[in-house]
Amino acid sequence: MALLEKGTAYVFGTGTVTGAQVQSSSITEDFGLRVEVKDADGNLVGEGLGDAQATGDITLLISSSYTVPSPGDALTYEGTAFWIIGVEESASNDAYREVTLKVEYIGSIA
Repeated sequence: MALLEKGTAYVFGTGTVTGAQVQSSSITEDFGLRVEVKDADGNLVGEGLGDAQATGDITLLISSSYTVPSPGDALTYEGTAFWIIGVEESASNDAYREVTLKVEYIGSIA
């Protein structure tokens, strides 16, 4: 049976990556290094934060021309270059194919 298309497909998303539409993203930013400075009485008097990190998921609705990346590849999203640390693909007979990329940015090794 041949594939039949009727009507127009509309794609809604939060951004574009070449050959794919970003459907959702969830990025958490924090610091990998946290140093507390205490006085002689043990009271917190200062704090140092370093080693900026960001981790999360980016879900893409992909077109047939999109090449699914592999863990270890880089992806720039919203001006930040992330490392892809995991890839999950899903498809169904009544929806577009989606790819969820688990991403990580560590400032000290970027």
